[in-house]
Amino acid sequence: MYKAKSEIIIEFESEDFAKTIFTSIKPEEVDIPSKRTNITLSLNGTKIYLLINAKDTTALRAAMNSYLRLIKVAQNILETVK
Repeated sequence: MYKAKSEIIIEFESEDFAKTIFTSIKPEEVDIPSKRTNITLSLNGTKIYLLINAKDTTALRAAMNSYLRLIKVAQNILETVK
């Protein structure tokens, strides 16, 4: 049973930018390194939705940090190659 939950919505400047970032992090949803979390990613226009369910706050924090870092790295790479 999951005790901790977080929903993060990140909006980007364009649908193409959001889609590219979403496509780059989507494989991580399947390859979750922890059995203590469940991650759901979705895309709607310029927004990426990240829903994290975790068995405890430590697992929730770790998953949030990991996914936000992945998104930031993808964003930095896209901005560099623009």
